[in-house]
Amino acid sequence: MGQNSSHSAMHPLRVLLRFLPKVGAALTLVLTVASCTSLEVAAPPVDKLTLPKKANRTQLAEGRQILASHCVKCHGAPQVARHSVEDWNEDILPAMTKKAKLSNQEAVLLKNYVLTAHDALAAHPVGS
Repeated sequence: MGQNSSHSAMHPLRVLLRFLPKVGAALTLVLTVASCTSLEVAAPPVDKLTLPKKANRTQLAEGRQILASHCVKCHGAPQVARHSVEDWNEDILPAMTKKAKLSNQEAVLLKNYVLTAHDALAAHPVGS
């Protein structure tokens, strides 16, 4: 009796392991959709930013494209205004440009976009 009754009931851990992949897939989908829809706000296109006249809009757009094609893969849409300039310069950009294996030119373009967008958003938030 002891062996049959213990095997007939499903162990709670087995139940959890059975449904975990489905929950993980659903969570990944939700986070992906949420991050995709917020890229316009988190890292606005260059034409949505109030920029100094001397800003090179072409290079800034290239930097944003690098952010959209590399950073979003792992982080969703990184909100450029959320972190301080110091954090971007000293921690985030050096670590992530290395991890993403960006060329020096790509790293410079990304940095220029992030820091310029950060300053522009601090002065004139998009949608305000």
